[in-house]
Amino acid sequence: ALPPRVDFCLNVDGACKGNPGVCGGGRCIISANGEVHLAFAFCYEYGNSMLAEVHALCDALVQSIISGVCPLWQSSWWWRVARSFLGKAGAQIVHVYRESNWVADALAKHACEGGVNMVFHSFNSLSSACKGPAILDKTGLPSIRLV
Repeated sequence: ALPPRVDFCLNVDGACKGNPGVCGGGRCIISANGEVHLAFAFCYEYGNSMLAEVHALCDALVQSIISGVCPLWQSSWWWRVARSFLGKAGAQIVHVYRESNWVADALAKHACEGGVNMVFHSFNSLSSACKGPAILDKTGLPSIRLV
């Protein structure tokens, strides 16, 4: 994964085990040198993949926020909140593929599998499942996904 081109970047992702099933979200703040400064893993309990994505403000919403069209009526409240906040903050939304978002993806899966809500204040406090992706991101080595 490439480090952010700005001082800090917020990466987000959602996961769902079952769809519907247990869902969760992961978020991490990464510096330009690839260090994880703060990370979150939240279990949203029972829901579907869109609920997980909306809560995590990740890639499934990027195109809908840009286009101004909410993809699912059940998520319209969270969608409006996210769109309003991003507009006021002047944030730039950029879609990245999973290969550039491994840490947030691992955090979301960790939340689903463990049913946990956790905040990690440094790399050292990350769960073991999330440390590997964080190390790969920091090294700048390319990530490959076989499809």
